[in-house]
Amino acid sequence: QMLGMLFNTIIEQGDFYVKSLISYFGWFEFQTPWFMAIPYVVVLCLAFMRKADEPKVMGIAQRSYSLILFGIVFLLIELLLLLDHTYAGSGIILGVQGRYFIPALPLLFLFVRNNTIELKQSFDMKLLYLIGVLNSGIFIYSCSKIV
Repeated sequence: QMLGMLFNTIIEQGDFYVKSLISYFGWFEFQTPWFMAIPYVVVLCLAFMRKADEPKVMGIAQRSYSLILFGIVFLLIELLLLLDHTYAGSGIILGVQGRYFIPALPLLFLFVRNNTIELKQSFDMKLLYLIGVLNSGIFIYSCSKIV
């Protein structure tokens, strides 16, 4: 029954996890539209790509280990909120937000990172500038919703 609940939660709440990881302002309970979250996902993926001057990435065993560790963290977060926030009879686990997975996110990206996709040049400063622009856009969007 618990595995079914976990499966239902991932299916029904998966998009909320990704969106609340990227563009959901926690305590303010302010959500942005998807078109504002997608650039953050792209920037996040680009930030973890291997650059040409970096050494080769980990082997498949080490990458699998990082995925297993991410899975353990994911399951522990789900279990804790199942016990703490979910009422009896609920079909899904309640109370989980994407921001709870931020500390474990590097483990997931270590799994995704590979030797096939490589950035020819480092553009970290451009990514930081882009994040600033995206944050400014969200700030302007949030101000327009308040007024």
